[in-house]
Amino acid sequence: MKHILKELGFSEKEADIYLSALRIGSASVSELAKQAKIKRAIAYVVLEKLREKGLVSLSEKRGKQIFIAQDPEKLLQLLALEDDELKESEEKIGKSCQILKR
Repeated sequence: MKHILKELGFSEKEADIYLSALRIGSASVSELAKQAKIKRAIAYVVLEKLREKGLVSLSEKRGKQIFIAQDPEKLLQLLALEDDELKESEEKIGKSCQILKR
């Protein structure tokens, strides 16, 4: 699965943290960093990127931040969104090329 995530543009650390979150389910930053074998400070940055992509969510339990892995099906949604954006860019480039040829 890690190589698939990397093919999708995930960094090594993003892939490690996401896979750790999937294995654990819900965990603190410290637990995820330890499982992924990365520094806790870096884990915060990586988890924020994964949150922006909708692959982890944040909750609070007894005053502690807990990150929850989202279903890998979310990756399919991300791919569909990227595909739509690529098609839109392709159309814009096509239109620009037609204008330049005039």
